[in-house]
Amino acid sequence: MKSYFLEEPADEQQARRVLSTLLPGQSEPWLLTAAEGGAVAYFNITILKDDGGLAIQADISGRHFEQDEVVLIVLRAFQQKLGGTIRDDFDNDLP
Repeated sequence: MKSYFLEEPADEQQARRVLSTLLPGQSEPWLLTAAEGGAVAYFNITILKDDGGLAIQADISGRHFEQDEVVLIVLRAFQQKLGGTIRDDFDNDLP
């Protein structure tokens, strides 16, 4: 599985509201679905193991493993509303 993270969003309640607004009808996990109906990615609010900080974690489905940019577009939309930093599995900062 491949994951991306929006680390240090504003706060958990606001993150939940934004997730529910941008991915309506979903909750824990919030799903990003493809046009044909399959899940592209699963979004969850998580506590990071290394520093205990809050993050929105996006896990990309194996069937859509190469659709990184689609998932990053959604994370950037969250970032515009919540702030924070987008990182990949290797802790690299992403634009």
